[in-house]
Amino acid sequence: VQDLPKLMGCNVASLSGTAADGCWKSFVRGFGRRAFRRPLSSEEETAHLAFLASARQRDGLSLAVEAYVTAVLSAPSFLYRPEVGVPDASTGG
Repeated sequence: VQDLPKLMGCNVASLSGTAADGCWKSFVRGFGRRAFRRPLSSEEETAHLAFLASARQRDGLSLAVEAYVTAVLSAPSFLYRPEVGVPDASTGG
């Protein structure tokens, strides 16, 4: 729990209301961008925040963050780097 503020970039345990919500959003956006090498879509961000809220309610703060980090680092978007684009027939690919 002591390293949680360092990981998250803010001390969410000492915040409440909109300040806490902002801390969670900032953490999800930053961690998601680094892990997936791209910004999260708004649907992904909403799903990630819902996952964290559910895990926090069920398991508490540190276990929720641990479960979230584990889930993100197990996701196909982290494990594989998809090639994005449209094939160009003129170049053979």
